[in-house]
Order: sequence, then structure tokens, then C-alpha cells
Amino acid sequence: MFARLLLFAMSAAWVVAFSPSKAFADEAISWHRSIRPALENAARLNRPVLLYASSSSCRYCREMERRTLADPIVSGVLRDHFVPLAVDGDRETETLDALKIEGVPTLVVLSPSGEVIARISGFIPPQELANRLRTIGADRQAASSKSR
Repeated sequence: MFARLLLFAMSAAWVVAFSPSKAFADEAISWHRSIRPALENAARLNRPVLLYASSSSCRYCREMERRTLADPIVSGVLRDHFVPLAVDGDRETETLDALKIEGVPTLVVLSPSGEVIARISGFIPPQELANRLRTIGADRQAASSKSR
């Protein structure tokens, strides 16, 4: 009986430790999982893509998912102004190489045509990310207004 209980506890701990965090589990943000559909959606909506590169073994990635990406203000900005794309750095090494992503967590803002607009490397607190995303969005909107 004790062995079963111990096995159950260890299994539960493993699931909690290696499960996607709240930002991904709740799907507060509807993340694309592949770059091509994300760019197609971005072109259709005329919004930039926010690519989030992470790794399953990255402690700071889990922290970013729990604290920053799950933040209601950040998720609202992402939902309303970006096309969110989550990339698994363990599996999508070609994408990371193509975008010159050398470490995780990294956020890369891409134009709908796939050009890099901005890059944020490392953990970033929620309020700082929300402010940076708003600035990027405002700069992009101002640039598109001038080109009309």
C-alpha cells in the first residue's frame, strides 16, 4: 500500500513539474505552434507575430510562463495586438537557428512578412513586457500610418 502511495505521489510530482504552466494549460493565450500558420494569420490580421522560444529544461522559461505570460495585462495585449507563437527550442532548432536565437527564453517580434522587428532575451517581468509590447505596437502603427 505504501509503495502504491509513494508511486502515485512521485507520478503526481512529475506531472506538476514537467507540465506546461498556467499560461499554456489554460490557453489564456491561443498560441500557434508552427511558424507558417502564425505568419499567414498575421498577414490576414495585419498584426505582428510574437514568437516565444522556450525549452523544457529551462527554469526561467517556466517562470516566464507562470509570471509573465499568464499575467492578465500581458495576455490581453498579446490577444488584442499580436499573433502569439510558441516554439519548442528542443524540437524547432531550425527555427531558432534561422532567427539567430541563441538562448531561451527569448521573445521575437516578427512582421507579418517574417522580418524581425524586436528581440527580448531572458526573463522579463510582466509590466515591463506589457510596456515594451505596447511601445512596439505603437511604433508599428505610427510607421504604417506614415506609409499611407
